[in-house]
Amino acid sequence: MCIPNVYSAQYAIESKASARAEYNDNIFLTSLPHDGVYSLIIIPEAKMVAKEANWETFLSGKLRSNNYSDHNLDSNDIYLDASGDYRMERNVYTLTGLYHKDSNLNTLSSDFGVTGQRINRELWSIVPQYQRLLTERLSFSASYNHTDVDYIDAEDTRYVPYRTDTLSGSLVYGLTERDKLSFILRATDYASKNDALEYQLFISRVGIEHNLSELWSVDINVGGSRQNSNNQFTDFSNKGYVLDTGFTRKMETGSYSGRISRDYVTNSFGGLNVVDTVRFNYQRWLSPLWRYNIGARYENIEGVAVERETDREVLFFEPKIFYTIDRHWTASASYRYIQRKFKSDTSDDRAPHSNRIYVGMTYNFPDISTF
Repeated sequence: MCIPNVYSAQYAIESKASARAEYNDNIFLTSLPHDGVYSLIIIPEAKMVAKEANWETFLSGKLRSNNYSDHNLDSNDIYLDASGDYRMERNVYTLTGLYHKDSNLNTLSSDFGVTGQRINRELWSIVPQYQRLLTERLSFSASYNHTDVDYIDAEDTRYVPYRTDTLSGSLVYGLTERDKLSFILRATDYASKNDALEYQLFISRVGIEHNLSELWSVDINVGGSRQNSNNQFTDFSNKGYVLDTGFTRKMETGSYSGRISRDYVTNSFGGLNVVDTVRFNYQRWLSPLWRYNIGARYENIEGVAVERETDREVLFFEPKIFYTIDRHWTASASYRYIQRKFKSDTSDDRAPHSNRIYVGMTYNFPDISTF
């Protein structure tokens, strides 16, 4: 008599709540006269995970309640994310979806500070993906990403609702235990919802990743790009290159890393940006209770096939420190500096900057788990 295999699903629920007080002396990153604002931000969040022998799925939700001294800035942001994957021998099938309702005040994206007012955003996307291990060394993956973005009460601003559809495919080959070679193709179709602009972007990359040792790793990805655009006034074609290279150094008590990149990024103003980025990150545990992180990046942002008055340079710098009070409570503090300079001949010569300070507490609730 054959007894069939019986698999039982396992579940876990992780939840936490945090609160922090902030001060920002220039929340809209403007060179015009302005006042600083104080805020109290409360963030409850939860994540549920379920897994079995062949599948795993998770659902997470986060609410961010923003309460400012200027009550016109008050808002509630919602973040819902879900993912599931199914494994069958050499195949992995994945489906990911998300819904975010937030604003431009709570992001460090390249578009930060361009519009001097709060703009609410609704974003949702769905991403099916397929991966297959062709041989012991060679793997293949393909994915499709549909993203839809709307802006609320943005009629008199630069913000333009849009949707994108992206197809991606990659091959990764393990040359040795320390070396990987990759080839990536990506095609994106963009359309603004006001019918002002549509473009197709094609990018190919070849990359190599090398682990110099257990502590050092480097990777280099280079490739070409082509963009075809049409808008209400003209058609446009552009060729360029993409780059993404960096290193990571691990230590017993932390790590540091640096990256240089050039990529093409959909912006919020009805078009495409080419973004050159230099970034550095350093994190370290001072003791079992104390740790800190320092992040910095510089961005050079230029529009492609659109008006160029939003071309700009942006500098970010943010150190953070964390103290673990016990297994449930963590205290944190952070300082963030941002400086932005437009390149337009008609822009203000002054480079506005913003200083933000926050202190906060996080409580991690005991996990509920059958793992």
